[in-house]
Amino acid sequence: EVEAPPIRPTVRKKSRVSISSLTRGSEKQSLPTSQPIDESEDENESNSTIATHTQWIGDLPKSATFSNIANMPNKPTDFQLRIHIIEARKLEGEFVRALVKVAVGNVVKETSTKYGTNNPFWDETLVYNFKEHPQLLMDKAVKFKVLNTRKILKDAVIGSFEFDVGLAYSEPDHCFIHKWLLLTEPHDSTGKPKGFLKISINVLGPGMDSTPSPSICSPDNVDIESNLLRPSRAQIQPATLHVRIFEASDLPQMDPAYFNKFKKLFNPQATPKDLVDPYVTLSIAGHHGKTKVIWNDQDPQWNQQLNMAIRFPLFSERIRFQLKDKDQTTADDLIGTYFMKLSQISPNDHPPTFGPCFVNFYGSPREFSDLGDAYEYLNEGVLEGVAYRGRLLVEVTTSVGVLPKEKYEEIKPYYIKATKPFLKKCRYKLCCAFLSASMIEPFEDTVEFEVSIGNYGYKLDEGVCPQMSSTPPLKPMWDGNEYYFLPWMDKKPVVMVDSEWEDCNYRIETANLLENITERLEIQLATLKHVGKKRFEHKLSAFLKSACCELEEAVNWLKPTKPPTAPPSLSNALDNLLSEHRHCQLLAAIKELGSIGDSLSLVRLKDPSKVTRNHADYLMECRNVVAMIRQLAIEPQNSVPDAIIWMLCDNKRVAYHRIPSHHLMYSTQPECRGRMCGRVQTFFLKPPPLAKEEDLEGAVGRAQLQVLVWLGREEEHRVWSQNTPGGEIAVFAEAYENQTIVGGMWNSTLMLDWPSWSDVTGKISQPLEAFTPPLGWAWAQDWVISPEVSMPLEPDDGKTEWKEESFEIQERFIGGLWQEEASFWTTLLGSEVIQPLDGEGEGNTLTKDDIECPLGWAWSGPWLVDNSNGDPEGWEYSTHTRGSQWVSSERTNHRARRRRWTRTRILVSDSAVQEERKKQLADLIRDGWEYASSKRGPFHMKRSYLDLFRRRRYLRRMTSGDPSTLTTVTLNFGGCKGKKLFPRLYLSFKDEECHQYQLRGYIYQARDMHAISSSGFSDPYCVVSLGSKSTRTVVVKNTVTPVWDETILLDVRIYGNPEAIQATPPLVTMQFRNKNPMTHDDHLGWAFCTPLVRLKQSAPPPELEWTEITRLRKSAGDALVTFELLLNNGSLQTDLPPGLPPKRYSIPDNIKPEVKPSRIELLCWGVRDMKRFCLMAVNSPCVELECGGASVRSNYISDASVNPNFPGPRPFITLDQNIPVKDKYAPPLNITLYDRRGFNQTVRVGVHSIKSLHDYYMDPAPSRFQTSAVRATTSCVELSIENNTDTFIPFEEIDPDVQKNGKYDWWTKYYCSISDTVRMQGSYIDEGYDLITVYEHELEKEFNYFEDLLKTFPLYRGNQSRDSSQPEEDSDQPIGYLKGYLKVYPSIAARALRLPLIPPPDPITCIVRVYVIKGTDLQAQDVGGKSDPYLKLTFGKNVIDDRDSYIPNQLNPIFGKVYEMMLTIPLDYKLTITVMDYDHFTADDLIGYTTIDLENRLLSRHRATCGLPASFSKRGPNIWRDNELPTQILDKFCKTHQLSFPQWNGDREVCMDERIFNLDTYENNTVNPHLGAEKERLALHILRNEEWDQGWCLVPEHIEKRTLYNPSQPGISQGTLHMWVDIFPQNAGLIPPPVNISVRKSEKFYLRVVVWNTYDVDLDETSVVTGEDMSDIYVKGWMQGQDKTQKTDVHYRSMNGEGNFNWRFNFDFDYICSECMMVIKRKEHFYSLDKTESFVPPRLTLQVWDNDLISPDDFIGTVDFNLNNMPKPATSSASCSLEQLPDMASTGDVKTMNLFEKKRARGFWPVYSRRVDGPELTGKLELEIELLTEDEHKVKPSGVGRDEPNENPFLPPPNRPPTSFLWITSPLKTCQFIVWKHYKWHIITVVVVIFLVLFLVVGIFAFPGELVNFFSTLTNHLLPDM
Repeated sequence: EVEAPPIRPTVRKKSRVSISSLTRGSEKQSLPTSQPIDESEDENESNSTIATHTQWIGDLPKSATFSNIANMPNKPTDFQLRIHIIEARKLEGEFVRALVKVAVGNVVKETSTKYGTNNPFWDETLVYNFKEHPQLLMDKAVKFKVLNTRKILKDAVIGSFEFDVGLAYSEPDHCFIHKWLLLTEPHDSTGKPKGFLKISINVLGPGMDSTPSPSICSPDNVDIESNLLRPSRAQIQPATLHVRIFEASDLPQMDPAYFNKFKKLFNPQATPKDLVDPYVTLSIAGHHGKTKVIWNDQDPQWNQQLNMAIRFPLFSERIRFQLKDKDQTTADDLIGTYFMKLSQISPNDHPPTFGPCFVNFYGSPREFSDLGDAYEYLNEGVLEGVAYRGRLLVEVTTSVGVLPKEKYEEIKPYYIKATKPFLKKCRYKLCCAFLSASMIEPFEDTVEFEVSIGNYGYKLDEGVCPQMSSTPPLKPMWDGNEYYFLPWMDKKPVVMVDSEWEDCNYRIETANLLENITERLEIQLATLKHVGKKRFEHKLSAFLKSACCELEEAVNWLKPTKPPTAPPSLSNALDNLLSEHRHCQLLAAIKELGSIGDSLSLVRLKDPSKVTRNHADYLMECRNVVAMIRQLAIEPQNSVPDAIIWMLCDNKRVAYHRIPSHHLMYSTQPECRGRMCGRVQTFFLKPPPLAKEEDLEGAVGRAQLQVLVWLGREEEHRVWSQNTPGGEIAVFAEAYENQTIVGGMWNSTLMLDWPSWSDVTGKISQPLEAFTPPLGWAWAQDWVISPEVSMPLEPDDGKTEWKEESFEIQERFIGGLWQEEASFWTTLLGSEVIQPLDGEGEGNTLTKDDIECPLGWAWSGPWLVDNSNGDPEGWEYSTHTRGSQWVSSERTNHRARRRRWTRTRILVSDSAVQEERKKQLADLIRDGWEYASSKRGPFHMKRSYLDLFRRRRYLRRMTSGDPSTLTTVTLNFGGCKGKKLFPRLYLSFKDEECHQYQLRGYIYQARDMHAISSSGFSDPYCVVSLGSKSTRTVVVKNTVTPVWDETILLDVRIYGNPEAIQATPPLVTMQFRNKNPMTHDDHLGWAFCTPLVRLKQSAPPPELEWTEITRLRKSAGDALVTFELLLNNGSLQTDLPPGLPPKRYSIPDNIKPEVKPSRIELLCWGVRDMKRFCLMAVNSPCVELECGGASVRSNYISDASVNPNFPGPRPFITLDQNIPVKDKYAPPLNITLYDRRGFNQTVRVGVHSIKSLHDYYMDPAPSRFQTSAVRATTSCVELSIENNTDTFIPFEEIDPDVQKNGKYDWWTKYYCSISDTVRMQGSYIDEGYDLITVYEHELEKEFNYFEDLLKTFPLYRGNQSRDSSQPEEDSDQPIGYLKGYLKVYPSIAARALRLPLIPPPDPITCIVRVYVIKGTDLQAQDVGGKSDPYLKLTFGKNVIDDRDSYIPNQLNPIFGKVYEMMLTIPLDYKLTITVMDYDHFTADDLIGYTTIDLENRLLSRHRATCGLPASFSKRGPNIWRDNELPTQILDKFCKTHQLSFPQWNGDREVCMDERIFNLDTYENNTVNPHLGAEKERLALHILRNEEWDQGWCLVPEHIEKRTLYNPSQPGISQGTLHMWVDIFPQNAGLIPPPVNISVRKSEKFYLRVVVWNTYDVDLDETSVVTGEDMSDIYVKGWMQGQDKTQKTDVHYRSMNGEGNFNWRFNFDFDYICSECMMVIKRKEHFYSLDKTESFVPPRLTLQVWDNDLISPDDFIGTVDFNLNNMPKPATSSASCSLEQLPDMASTGDVKTMNLFEKKRARGFWPVYSRRVDGPELTGKLELEIELLTEDEHKVKPSGVGRDEPNENPFLPPPNRPPTSFLWITSPLKTCQFIVWKHYKWHIITVVVVIFLVLFLVVGIFAFPGELVNFFSTLTNHLLPDM
């Protein structure tokens, strides 16, 4: 196992250069670093154990922490999201049934439904668990939706809000606490708020603690705007994100070329189609879009605009672009992914803007394979892409306040035209000189390196034009020790890649300027960290001045209007914004550094009143400023792709390294160059990241390169050669002569498809006579035969021992016998062993005995059979002699068998023989032929029987007077016109430029190394490599803290100028391995160091430094080493250090650390929690103490199951050893545990390694306040009051009824201590009662884990994990613990030293009380997002299971439990408190557990047995609960800490330690009536308030919040428990009764609301008959949280807004008076088995409605009353207005009352309705509200409405006007009061008219007859006779 190591060398000597000096200096000036500070006067003050100066070479990532997104592990990790939904306010709607749905990615959870309120209160926690790649999780959207639920119809969305997980993770502590979310509707163009939602969110990873989110209901007049998630100045508005996708280029092949090949058969001239069908997808904050598909186009043009409806400001971190290939029959293929960070394109919260600019995509290699892409997962953008995949031209703009009309549209032509200036390209040249390639893994084929930028130089892509982008193929050569290297010798290959990109140097120069400044400031800050206190202010002041000067020059460089050097036509909107933003931020940074300097000046003036910061604070503030500047250096619009170096073996890509282009970019301004430009860099090439979770980091290293890379414009490329360490550029034309064997003769004319003269690939014919030098070039020499330097190499070259092998083959017929006499011999590949011939012809078949030993070698033994892979005789069987599958068992169908014979030969050291061997090699090189069995190779120089093809290389050097013409070198020859060929380029060094150096490595020791064996040890050794040489140290057996004390010597040859080597020294690589005699050696880690280059030997010797060892990207120990590289002038051997056999050298004395005699003393107290070892319990252990090679052992424990403590009154072991004077050189200390087994055998069980002894040094000088007492014959420290049966503590007996009815209880004290503003009673604090100290973490964290007497040492079988930010693996779990006390002190002070007084090791019986108050934020275990928690306590083999007391459906349960148990310490030293989830039908689930070490608390001098309260009280909520009085505790404290015993002068004054204490000093005139005796009070004040030497303090009365953990999610909090523990030894005498923390019981209350009348109600309807405004008014009301809604009857036809009801509402509810909360118990679903208990504020809601017969009733107005703080009523209807309501009043002066105190209220209250322009008064209610207890309710009964008993008060029927009736049920009243009243005269008129008409009609009808009768009568009368 060998991983690609991160390079972190120790920098020895640096110098800082300012911007101005860089500008004035030469262009060869290297990037500056920091000058180390001489710390000779402060070395003992520094506690650092790591090298003081570190930097990163290359661009490998820095050490990872979880503090920010970029540093998270690059693999799937456990994460947990806790979202606390607290409440909502001002929700839009009427009679809202509010529900919150929260979606995190695809996981959706919801809260319960709150009925009938616009201000619901949930107080629910939703927990989401993920195991995903961190980058994918951070992109998930968190979507909040507040819904109005409906029974039949679809739920209506009131409003929503969303943001990315990364937004919360990037906050301090990775959380939002009590933030209001502004709810809006995405499709509402007005952006009108729909309400507010109050939430908290915690994003937890391994090892992170959750930030508490108190469950607090906000007051009615809460200022929401001041606590919005986004500041109120950034109002959330609807917006449109315009993403313009113009075009893409350089896309790779994604589809097979079957049809192209088939088409070419019929039409060779046909143009092949591009085999990719691209389209683009886009996603941001849950919004998605995609472009159209462009078929068969590698350079598609979409010219399409995507319009995304968003809300600005955005709460998302990234925009994801994905290029995909459309497939007709299968799933679409992913080409690449690009993430655009919104924070980088929206400076100063400006709307996002970007481009137009190209963005580059990276992913898997570009080569297409019909079998699929093995690295397709790299295209997702999660892991680092290993190859360029294409680029996309994008522009992003934002229109605020506008919603899109169409999601997709074509880009307008003028936008396309506007992008043309940005597409103008310039030519760039990438130059790379390969100086060395070492530490290569063994390969059988040749190795070459390729350099590419974008798709330029990518040689395996057939669609890319060829360039001179790769080195010549070479075989790796063995370095003689460990690794392989490429023998480039004096000709270093050079590659040049021409490319064309957009001119964005003006952007890159600004980014490089800021990044270079940041690098310098970070290095200076790193040195400040290790400066002593005496010189800190001076060095910090110098740093501040230097930083301000550099930033001021950077400000002058940056212009606030546009980027410097930017052409006007190329700077876009984002360029201008970034320039202005950087300018402002740099000015702010200068101002901040100035303020730090001002504060520092106060320190120098010694003004302590104005000094508020220490040294760590100053460093943190400076780091924050530097981090801000580093953020400014990010350039989002760098369109130049990264450079990638690939290592190829047989045209297969095996390892790579990717370099950001801006790090290589050249600038004429030295301060604006990339930090790697023109500088020699060391890179480690690694394979592509693997998809498996355990191998995501790319665990196997491939090669180490030392290269010189340069990138710049083509016209500037001549500058790059000036940065080379020497040599000159040599250009060679290259051609190969090819021959094949025909008829036993070599022939060059009958090769068919292979030209006789060609290039190295054989594809291009290149006859020598056709070569013509290009214009400006001339031949410098004739053609010469020049084979590759690696061709003469054989596999045994460089080795001193080699195993020759041969295979014996036998055959048979099926079922026959093996023909032993017909055996023949072959090589591993199956070819017969043939004697090679010098000339042409055949050879003779040989046996193994005929194989001759090569010249220069000698046989060291006979031929031996290798039976490791076959049967006992070594035979392997197969069906054919050339079969590929050989097995070890024989079958009847096997026709062949073989066995391997080996014979070892060793290299002869005879000089004459070696000279002869060199002569033969020279003959081979002179001939130059390379042989192979096929034309494709592999090639070698010694011909074998199977070789049918040979070739040899010719080179011819060219020269030119103008080096700039290197860019245009091509070769012209007849027959291949138009073919572009490139020569070979080398950096050629002369002989005088080759210098001999000697590397001296002083490897002293290592510590805390990785353990390989199960016993916890390794056999480590170190391999040191520099260039092409390597060596190793000796193996140290059975240790993880090896001491080598060895000087290694390595003679190396380095080409170049010595001064250049001194400026940029090569990197020394150290690989640590474990010697494994059975298999290959195990990898233990990498370490890197930069040597001190000494050109003269007069320089002072180097100083040893601790260098970190890394393994799999994690820390794996430290090595104390140093290196120096000496120029060999012939006198180096005279000053060698003393030698050690065999041929070893120790470290010189002037380099070794100075030592002093010291004594190490370990108190072996006992072992705890030992796991089984080799299936047996550890029953008889002993301890071995080892340091620096010396060791000592303790006595054995007789039986650990009876008493796990070590025997004896003083179980000390001492070790005398020489320890370095300087702390940083202190050797590691190993504490090893052995177990005695049967037959007196001992086995190693575990080990604990201490890398630094600094924390254990002890001052031998006696001190009166020494924390440890003299070890003598005096008695032990008293754990309790011995024989204290006569001690009497004056507790007063309190009547339980009196205690029940007391004003305050323990919960009052608790809520006041945690500042719960809802449940606390302010008068408690005002009356001077005590508060409890609340620790936000475990108590032991506050008191150093109570390890003042006993420290717990975890024991490991393997090595302990050093990276605390990572979750421990199973192999890193401790197998047990050793408790002891370790001290280190000078040996000369051993007699005068004061060591601790220890208690007796006998078991102690104790009574332990565990008080569990409540749990918070527990993990949900049930399907409904809840849990049913209960407690289970485990101590030793005893279990207390409280399963029957489970609390249903709670994540924040209030337990209020006290558990009392009797246990024996140390057998039951560990108390485990487990929170379980109760399940009715299945096994209970584990929520989490926490563990408490009771033994450390019992023995600690902090007295953690029972916390000291703030006062001594004999009654009341603060009654004394300890078993000892304060005076007794004070006496024991004085004895323990060697203080003079108290001398009392009465009860109010005492003299102690030459100080006088008086009670009046601590207490004022106001005295609590419950306080006890004055003497005890004074003693308690002294114990709690006085500070003694070394900061000793006793544990106060406290509550600790303990984090729960679950093994299924290691390192992630599962919630917390609020609790404390009291411990009382059984012999301590009288033990007081436990504190009553039982859960408060709720009381039944009855709320009577009498609705008398309504006034001024809005008339909601118009009468159809009369046209009058009217309303059918009724009132309904309910208590929030209850489903019971009560209504009055309807007052019909109210014409003036007045309604008369005389109606009574009766509401009964459970209420806790002291907490001001109403208790609701109900089943959440009909199928629920248990009722859920919830706590909500007592809110009464009353609403006025208009009754409708057919349509739904109309809402008129509402009013909410918080009964604890309800507005006082108005005395009259006229004075009633919205100013009465707290959240409606224009001023804050609103009179309120507490109904629970006043009991009754009558008057007028307003009702309102929310309109578009705000709340509006819609009516007034005349109410009488009365609150009664259950007893009062029984005495004064009343019915609902006007039902019996209608009393208290009596409600007569309402005196409503006669017009109040329902028309459909009273037709007579309808006629009387509606028709007759309004149409009386109309009716009378109609009747009269009807009568008149009837009279007239009747008259007219009867008139003729009557007229005839009249005339007849008249005639008869006048003429009677007629």
